[in-house]
Amino acid sequence: MAKRRVVLDTSFLIACAEAKIDYFSELERVLAFAYELVVPEKALLELQRTAAQRKKEAVAIARTLLKKKKVAVLEGNGRSVDEIILGLVKEDKTIVVATIDAALRRRLKLRGVDTVVVRQRKYLDFQKA
Repeated sequence: MAKRRVVLDTSFLIACAEAKIDYFSELERVLAFAYELVVPEKALLELQRTAAQRKKEAVAIARTLLKKKKVAVLEGNGRSVDEIILGLVKEDKTIVVATIDAALRRRLKLRGVDTVVVRQRKYLDFQKA
């Protein structure tokens, strides 16, 4: 079976860095299938903007982990990361989205997309749509 792609949202990356959650090992724990981690290029730009405004330490941690683990960067068309993610899931129904954005999660659930969320600022939880 082909690997599923897990798309990492900006909010997820920052939340994990702030709560010091090792999402690499947590994803291994909660996902019972082969997967590849990807991050939209626009999410990296959002991280840079966030670093300029606030949460510098969390953003630095998030960016370092993405580089260290060689997470694939996806180019995508859209004005926002959410639009890019929604476009990706329209093309590929097997994608899983890691996010803490409640509005995005609702939209993904309506489209039948599985998600990964942060629970109690301690661990990750896989949610079937």
